This record gives sequence, C-alpha cells and structure tokens, in this order.
Amino acid sequence: MKNSNVTTVHRFDAVESEVENCGSRLRLFGNDEFKAKLFRKIDHLAPAGEFVLSLDVFDTLLLRDQKSELRRFLEIGQRMSAFVAGSSWEQPEDQSPQILVNELSMRDMDAFFARHLGTKATYRAGQKVSGHGEGSLKEIHSTASKLLDGTERLKDDFIDIELSYEVERLTINDALLSYAKRHKEKGGKVILTSDMYMHSEHIKALLRRLGLDVYLFDLIVSSADTKISKASGKIFHAIEEQLQESSDRFIHIGDSLKGDFVKARAAGWLALHLPISRTEIDQRLADHVLISELIEDKFSVSVDIAPPR
Repeated sequence: MKNSNVTTVHRFDAVESEVENCGSRLRLFGNDEFKAKLFRKIDHLAPAGEFVLSLDVFDTLLLRDQKSELRRFLEIGQRMSAFVAGSSWEQPEDQSPQILVNELSMRDMDAFFARHLGTKATYRAGQKVSGHGEGSLKEIHSTASKLLDGTERLKDDFIDIELSYEVERLTINDALLSYAKRHKEKGGKVILTSDMYMHSEHIKALLRRLGLDVYLFDLIVSSADTKISKASGKIFHAIEEQLQESSDRFIHIGDSLKGDFVKARAAGWLALHLPISRTEIDQRLADHVLISELIEDKFSVSVDIAPPR
C-alpha cells in the first residue's frame, strides 16, 4: 500500500462541480451528454491497463430520494409497528411532513425509538477491530425486537421490512452502472465498498430486489462486516490484500469527501468525488428540521438524529 503525503485536496473539476450544483442527480446521471462526460473523466483518472473500479453504494451507485434520514426511520418504525400489531401497512406516497407526523401513533413512536436505541447500542457497544467499529443492522433489529417483543424472534422480519422500505426509496445510478458493466466487459474488476450498518448480505439483497445482477461485482465490502471503514482509512489495504492488487491499481468513486476521496487518496488509491448536490442536501435538511419540530410539538420529545450536512 502506498501512503500519499497529500492529505487535503479540495479543488474539483467540471464533473464534480456539475454534480454538486445540479438540481437533481438522478436527472443529471440519466443525461446522455453528462454520462459521456463522466465516462471520459473516469477514463482519464483511472490507472492505465487493467484496474479495479470501486464504487460506494448509498448515494453513489444507489441514489436516495430527498427524504431525510429521520423520515426514513420514522416510516420504517410505522411498518415495524404495524407488523407487531398484525395489521397491514401501505405507505402513502410522498406524504408531507405534517401528514406523516399527524398519523404517527404512540405505538409507531415506540417502534421508532426501539430501532433508534438499537442503532445507538450497536455503535457504542459493538465489536471493535483495531479500535474501530461500525453499526450492524442485525444488532439494531435484535435490540428492537427485544424491546418490542421481549425476544429476538422479530429480528429477521424487521430486517426484511427495512430492506423492502429501502428498495422503494433507492434508484440505480444508470451512468455508473453502465460504466461498471463496460469496465467488466473489458476484463476489469468491479467492487462495492460501503461504510454502512447493512452487512454485505443485505446490500446483495437490495441489489437483487432492484434487479441488478450481483455477479457484476467481484467483491462487496461493508464496514458492518469488517468493522474497519473508509472513514478510518483502514479498509483500503484490507481490500488490496483480499484482491491481491497494489494500491495504484484502484480507483474509487463516492459521495463522501472524507471517506470516499481524502482517505482513499491517502491510501494510494485514485479517487473521484461525486457529492450529493447542494440542492438535495437543502431538501433533506428542510425535511429533517420540519419533522423534528412537528414531533417535538406533538410528542414533547427531541430526537437526537443528526441533520443532513
């Protein structure tokens, strides 16, 4: 592994700037002219000859909609609550924050907080590797099941509920998928590298449900399994060892400036930063702030979920 002396690089070129300043990444990545521009950019950056293309998963290969994380967890909680009660649940499409919070029951909030407490527990008390840790969806819903049912028997059902919800909120990035397929057809390797509480088996399940052929990917790595992450900078060398490739044979693409760009570059990998657009961050933030205020007004509780940034 090569360690670069460059630790801070904040100058981005036209492609990165166009992504950051667009109104919708989904529309932008679906635009043929931009897709051609992106292909040329990756080709220009990539190592000569055969190389490993590494893609971040969430908000890179799979684009999220502009609902806040707080909303996602509340709506998942609604579905968990309905499942525990033995009733069916059909999520209204694009409901406003006011309608969402107005329809929340105390039972829904119990399920939401059970999941939230599971999240806090897995990050604080989960297994550590070399001093680093990551959350686990299995641990999250093991805790949630114990809190809501007194046993772990609902864990797998809750995980399935969450995966089903995520599938409805994710859209494949057509531009990056097309590039990955082209690269694979040329004999290159394609891997997914995710800092996420979902394990690789859950990521594979999502890909399959979205109609993607998981055999496109030579390796799927999640920090939920490894406990070391991109953000820590530790995962890159582990991947090199697993694939038996040197650091200068990799190019990584992702939305996080720190984990997907700065840390990848510091590890000797080439990297391309495709950020969440400012407009989309603003939309998520507005959703978060309004829902937080409405929950506090209705239930007199403050939710400690960080706002988008």
